[in-house]
Amino acid sequence: MQAGVALKYGVDVGEYPDVLRDYDRIVIATGAKYRLGSGTLLRWLLDHGWGKSWPMRRLFSSVRFRNWFYYRARKATGNAYRALAGDGQKITVIGDAARAGKGKEAIESAFRAAYWDPPALDLSVPQLASARRHRSPVT
Repeated sequence: MQAGVALKYGVDVGEYPDVLRDYDRIVIATGAKYRLGSGTLLRWLLDHGWGKSWPMRRLFSSVRFRNWFYYRARKATGNAYRALAGDGQKITVIGDAARAGKGKEAIESAFRAAYWDPPALDLSVPQLASARRHRSPVT
């Protein structure tokens, strides 16, 4: 424990919710899951080099596909853990646990949660127009 903060790794609080009992503030950073179990297939494709193939490079060069892949193909997982909070405990859900997206957005939400009481965030999916303004090269 440092400065009144304790980090617990590798603990399934869904299975052992009593672990949370003594804390006044809980930060949930569980990430996002691909919908319909497609994560297993996507991991297999990436592990076997399909991510570097010509068809996949072409697909990922599409702003529409990247927008779907980052924001719509995955779902946030943090809300499932909100019910574990007891009376008087404050829960903050950050990063992909709050809204599936890109790493930069996840890190930004973590800093907001750490340094400010987060205001009500607009958790709507960004529009394609804003995604087009922030194109990133595909490697």
